Amino acid sequence: MTLPKRCSSAEAAGLVASLGEEFAVVRNPGYIHPPYELYPLAPRTVTPLPELAAVVSDMDGTTTTTEHLCVYSLDYMVRRMTGRPAARDWAGLGDRDHPHVIGNSTTKHVEYLVDTYGGAMNRQAFLEALLESILWTIALSRDDARREEARNTATNLGLDGLIKSGPAGELIAKPSFSMDSLRHTAHQLALGNLDRFNPTDRNDLVRGGIEIYYARYHQILEGIGQGRAETLARQLLGEGRRLIEPMPGVGLFLAAIKGLVTPQEAGVLFDAQAVELLKAKGRPVPSADGLTKMRADFVAAVECFGAKPLPVAIVTSSLGYEARIVLGELFSVIRGAISEWPVPRATRDKLLEHFASPDDLYDAILTATDSSEIRLKPHRDLYSMALHRLGIGTEKFGRVLGLEDSESGVIGIRASGIGLAVAVPFDQTLGHDLSAATKICPGGLPQVMFEERFFMTIG
Repeated sequence: MTLPKRCSSAEAAGLVASLGEEFAVVRNPGYIHPPYELYPLAPRTVTPLPELAAVVSDMDGTTTTTEHLCVYSLDYMVRRMTGRPAARDWAGLGDRDHPHVIGNSTTKHVEYLVDTYGGAMNRQAFLEALLESILWTIALSRDDARREEARNTATNLGLDGLIKSGPAGELIAKPSFSMDSLRHTAHQLALGNLDRFNPTDRNDLVRGGIEIYYARYHQILEGIGQGRAETLARQLLGEGRRLIEPMPGVGLFLAAIKGLVTPQEAGVLFDAQAVELLKAKGRPVPSADGLTKMRADFVAAVECFGAKPLPVAIVTSSLGYEARIVLGELFSVIRGAISEWPVPRATRDKLLEHFASPDDLYDAILTATDSSEIRLKPHRDLYSMALHRLGIGTEKFGRVLGLEDSESGVIGIRASGIGLAVAVPFDQTLGHDLSAATKICPGGLPQVMFEERFFMTIG
């Protein structure tokens, strides 16, 4: 074992100089020393490659569209903290906020919102929402870590006594209770104890905001897990939208790299889906000759994956509880689409079996629960853990395809040693600084599959 070694700033500068030409400065949450980390970034991989060794991919915004659900929950948090619940009171989060509330850890998102909107905080409304959130989490959350964090927040904000006895304690002790009862209890407690709640410290505001955000987000996820996804989507987002759905091409991409379809079937699926997927991501549709070449390349790539399926990991800053529900709903939607694919029944049955559960298809699933809130993207930890779980040694890092939609995500990929960090932004992350990405593909997975040929040498 090599022990840590202290060094002077001059020696440290020499070590840094030997680590390459590109670095990222990653700012830590306000309660962490040092205020930032300095990460050397892996050299950018020169493509095309003769073959890929593995694929690591983000979940929210890259594999599935749950970012609008996160943004909704953050918007809800600000409204509750400032006492402005209706649209007429406050227009809500907008385009200027999106680069700061998508793609980072929850703490970084809430820090930004506290800094931006904390001046409008309504102490009464904040306390009421905080008590409501803490009580719900302790009593009903299915995530053990969240319950413990809620208790910790109550202690640190001086609310511990309020939740252990009296009306709050009686409520928590009940086997079940209505949301109306919860709101009434929180309202009464807030009215009677406002003098003991004065969170002026930024870290206290962030702690409280995180509890409100997570409680609302998990309430929605609980509903999704109970099969109420469509009803909740109509209530929160309007008609014709899902809370959780695949990004264009996800099902086909995963089926291809896992070798689950034959080259012949790949050609049929290309004919059925390629043009529609390209249009869905705003990509130009090639001429007839161009489509023929694109089809041949896709079929050739699928033949390679059939001979050597790729190990695949999903890497997300969401908690494990959140990821299980999101991925479960995602795969349910994908299975519905697969049932309509124009392939032989035996192939559909095989695909449905592999897509029965995320654990049946992904070789590794890394979530915030595997690390810590202070070590999430853009820190490299989760991606480094994913590479280790996939059995990918450092000598193969240059042949790993990393997919992310955000600035923090592509930095996390490059910081873990992966040189092929591909940004696949969607509407809400197009404003991110994606300069750390090796390649930016605004056309998402359809562009990766059909235009970039999985970044491999084909033919």
